Amino acid sequence: MNKIIIRDISAFCTHAEKLQGTLSITRGDLGEITGNDLRIAPQDIELFYSFQGKKNFEGELFLEGFWESSVGLNCSLCLNAFFYHMQKDYFPLRVIDEQHNSLNYVEDALECSFRQVDFSQWLFSELMLELPVNPRHEVCDLQPETLSHLQTPV
Repeated sequence: MNKIIIRDISAFCTHAEKLQGTLSITRGDLGEITGNDLRIAPQDIELFYSFQGKKNFEGELFLEGFWESSVGLNCSLCLNAFFYHMQKDYFPLRVIDEQHNSLNYVEDALECSFRQVDFSQWLFSELMLELPVNPRHEVCDLQPETLSHLQTPV
């Protein structure tokens, strides 16, 4: 998995810099991190991301951004692979005192206090949290509601 590093997050936000690109997660990376998660089809994942630094009138520093990806999943009923599109349109990140070195969720915002930040693990965690527990095709031959024609009335 490639790294997404912002070397000086305070300067990045102060100067309203923008960072965008693609996080490549190989099947090997997935195996090391997730073990044998049968939901994920055996293929690489590309996650597109974009971050924009911001500074408000009170001098508080923020990062705003979004990410999106299409992940190959295995249907939990028929086990056939299909693509599942995911996106997080907006997330705020508040940059706080660098002395504490932490990355925390606070009031719907991700709070960050590192000077140098690697966002690759955080984006990977976000992607994994968005995966459905029991992925299914929109129309699967094995879904109970589509099998009604096979049931005979008693």
